[in-house]
Amino acid sequence: EAGVGLEAAIVVATSTVGSGIFFRVGTDAEKAVSDKKKLQFCHEAGDQMTCLHVYWHWVSQPKEARNHWCIENSINAKSMRRVEETVKELQIILRTHAKKIASTLKSLKNAETHLPKILFLSFLNNIGVFTGHERAGYILTENQTDSSFVFPGSALSPQNLMPQYLVYERILKTSRQFLLQVMPVKSEWIQEAVSTGKMPLDPAERFREYMVCAVSLAHVGWQVFKRSYIDNNRNKEKLKEICQNTPHSVDTSTTKASGVVRVYSQSKYHDQTRSFLESRFDEIRAKLRKEQHELGVTEDNNDVQLVLGHGGQIQYVLMPGDSLTVVIKGPLNASWTTRVIEELTCLGDICSTSSRSFKKDHRMYVKFYDPKSAANAVAMLSERHDIDDDGVTVELNKKHTGSQCLTTLKVEWCRRERTNYAFIDFEDPVDATCLLLHSVSRPATGGYRFRPDNNTDPNECLCKVFVQNVPNTHTEDDIRDAIDSYLSVDSDVLHSGYKVQLGYDKKFSTSSEKLLQLKHQLKLLIDEYTQPHKYSIDIPHPKDHFKTYRAFVNITDPAESDKILSGLAEEEIDGHLLTVSPQLSSVVMFSNKVFAAIRKNVERVEAALKRCYKGILRIERVAEKNNVKYVLKSEDIQAYIDAKQMLNGTMLPTIKDCRSQPILRQFVLSSCCQEIMNDIQQKTSTVIIINRW
Repeated sequence: EAGVGLEAAIVVATSTVGSGIFFRVGTDAEKAVSDKKKLQFCHEAGDQMTCLHVYWHWVSQPKEARNHWCIENSINAKSMRRVEETVKELQIILRTHAKKIASTLKSLKNAETHLPKILFLSFLNNIGVFTGHERAGYILTENQTDSSFVFPGSALSPQNLMPQYLVYERILKTSRQFLLQVMPVKSEWIQEAVSTGKMPLDPAERFREYMVCAVSLAHVGWQVFKRSYIDNNRNKEKLKEICQNTPHSVDTSTTKASGVVRVYSQSKYHDQTRSFLESRFDEIRAKLRKEQHELGVTEDNNDVQLVLGHGGQIQYVLMPGDSLTVVIKGPLNASWTTRVIEELTCLGDICSTSSRSFKKDHRMYVKFYDPKSAANAVAMLSERHDIDDDGVTVELNKKHTGSQCLTTLKVEWCRRERTNYAFIDFEDPVDATCLLLHSVSRPATGGYRFRPDNNTDPNECLCKVFVQNVPNTHTEDDIRDAIDSYLSVDSDVLHSGYKVQLGYDKKFSTSSEKLLQLKHQLKLLIDEYTQPHKYSIDIPHPKDHFKTYRAFVNITDPAESDKILSGLAEEEIDGHLLTVSPQLSSVVMFSNKVFAAIRKNVERVEAALKRCYKGILRIERVAEKNNVKYVLKSEDIQAYIDAKQMLNGTMLPTIKDCRSQPILRQFVLSSCCQEIMNDIQQKTSTVIIINRW
C-alpha cells in the first residue's frame, strides 16, 4: 500500500546479516580507515535504513565493478550477494501470492518517508526507552530489570545518537545486554499509537520511576574527589546497595574542570545518594586539612620541595637530602615493626605509616610531620644492633633526596713546596738587558737578585733571567711589580711582554694510600660543619707535575655548602692552608633535530661566551646518540648564569597564535595538516610543535 514492498524485502534480507555487511580488518590504522568509510553510509534513521542505503549503492554499480566497490568501501561482498539472493526469493514468494512488488530499486525517497514508521508498528513489543544517561542505557518494555545498550557496531554509535525511544530486532547477551538492528522512534509516532489504541501507554510515562537524573554536588575539588574513590569497586557496591541494584552511574567527566560531581540514579534514591556522597567528601576534607603536601619549587626540578600545610602555608623547605618519610627495608615482622613505631613516636608526631611487600623485600614507610624527626629516626634506628644482624636497612625516602648535587666545592692545598727562585722569559732581549743593568745600579724593593740564566747559550740573545731570594710569601704579581719599576726608568722605550714562572720542588708521585689518608683528614674537617650523609668527597689522583692536591666536595644542600665554604677556609691539612672555591656546573641539552635547526645560532653564542669569559668559563660540547649537550663549568657565578641563559635562549620557539585567524586554525586542526607538517620537518630543519588544546 505504501509502495515500499521491495525496500521492505531488502530490509528483511539485510537483517539476516545485520552489521555483517561491513568489515574491518588489519592494523588499528586500517580499522580506523574502515570506520570512516562506514560513516558515509550511516543513516540517522538507524541500522535498517543504513543497510538499505548500502544495498542501493551496491546494486547501482555495474556487476563487474561491484567487488572492487566493496573493497574500496569496506563492504562484505559475499554478504551483499547473499542479500541479493534472499531478495529475489522474497520477490518470487510475494508474486505467487498476487502481491505487487517492484522488480528494480530506483529511488529511496519514498522509503525514507514511509518505511521507518512501518518498522516501528511492526516492532511495538520491542521498544526501548532511554533512562537518562548513557551508562544507564535503555529500559525495555519486555524487561525492566536489566539495562540494555546499543551495540557498538550500530549505525547510531558513530553518530553519537542516543534517541529517547527506539525499536530493536533482537538482543545479544554477553557481560552486558546489547540491542541489535535498532531504529530511533519519533515521539509523535508514540503519541499516535497511544491515541489509536495500538499502545496502552506512553513508555516514558510507564517507566518514569526508572528514569535516572543527576544528583549534583558542587565545589568538589579534584583532590577530594580523587581521594574519595567514588568510581572504585567498593563505593560502586555501596551506591548499588543504596540504589537497590537499579540502573545508576557516576559521571566524572566534568569534575576536574568545574568541581561538580554528578551521580545519576532514580529520583527516589537521591536523598540517600546525596547523604552518602556528602559524608564521604566531608571525611576526605577532614583528612586533607591535617595532611601536608609536598610540591616541587618548579615543574622541571623537584629536588627542592615545599611542605604545605593547612591553607597552603609553607611549613618546611625540603632540600635534597631531606625527607619527611623514613623507609625501613628487609625481612620485617609485625611484632618488630610495632615495637619500632612505638619507639619512633618519642621522636615526633607520626603522620602516617604504610607497608609494601615484594617478592623477597618488605618495606615500611613512616612519615613524620617534620624533616628533623625523620633524620633523627634514621640516626636512632641505624644504631640499633638488631638492624644489621637481621639484614634490615633504614634510609630516608629517596623520592625527595634529589638525584644529583646542587653545589660542588673545589678544595686545594699545597702538594709541592715553593722554592726561593723564579724565571723570567722576555720576548725582547733588550728588555732583559735593561733589567739587569738597572738592578745592579739600584736594589730591588723585594730584595730580589737578578742574573742571566746559566743555561742560556752565549752565542744566542739573552731572553731568560734568573731571580734569586724570592720569599715564599711572594707571588708572581710581586715580581712583576719589581720588574715594571726597573723597566719604567726608560720611559721613552716601548717594552715588550714577559712571563714570570715561580720555582717548585721537583716532580714526585703520590700513592693511593696517601690519597686515602688525605681524604679521611678532609672528611674529619667537613664533619665539623655538616652531617656525613649530606656530602661526598672525590679526590682525583694528581699528576706528577701538579702543584696542589685537589678535592671536590659534592653537597646536596646549598645552605650546608655555605657553612662548609666558610669553615674550611680557615682549616689546614699537613700544615698547609686550604683554598676553597665553588664549582658551578650544568648541562644544556638539545635534541638532534632541534640542534640541526638552530646550530648556527648556538655556535655563535658558544663563540661569544668563550671570547667574553676566556679562562673563567669552560664549555664542552658532547654529541650523543639522540642529543647534543653542552657541559658548562665555572667558578664565576655571573659567567655561569649568562652562559646558561644565552644557550637556553637559543631554543625559544617562534609562536604563531592562530586563534584570531579562523582559516589558519581550521587548517591546523584538519587531518591533512599533520601530514604536511611531518613532510616539512623531514625535508627541512624546521621543528614544528602544535598545541591542539
